[in-house]
Amino acid sequence: MSEGYIFLHRKTQKHWVFERSEYLKAWIQMLFDATHQDYEVLVGNQLVKLKRGQFIFGRKAFAKKTGLSERSVRTLINRLKKSQMIDQQTTNKFSIISILNYDDYQ
Repeated sequence: MSEGYIFLHRKTQKHWVFERSEYLKAWIQMLFDATHQDYEVLVGNQLVKLKRGQFIFGRKAFAKKTGLSERSVRTLINRLKKSQMIDQQTTNKFSIISILNYDDYQ
């Protein structure tokens, strides 16, 4: 999903995620990573159906992509879940992150 664009609402400036540049960068990366339409992706040998607003997530890969430590990524994920911005479904190989209210962000 490296083509196209995302919307970023001005109200983001008043949100807690805006207060720390590394959190804002990670949040925007999540919006970039989320699929804008239902999509099937092969993860290892498993075919995974992603719905609009979801993406495959691995803490180590996301930390490398954003330049955050794994601990910072884990902390951010927990805060986003607590704020009901995301939901996370985990398996022993990967997670699926769902951006809740994705249509409000797009």
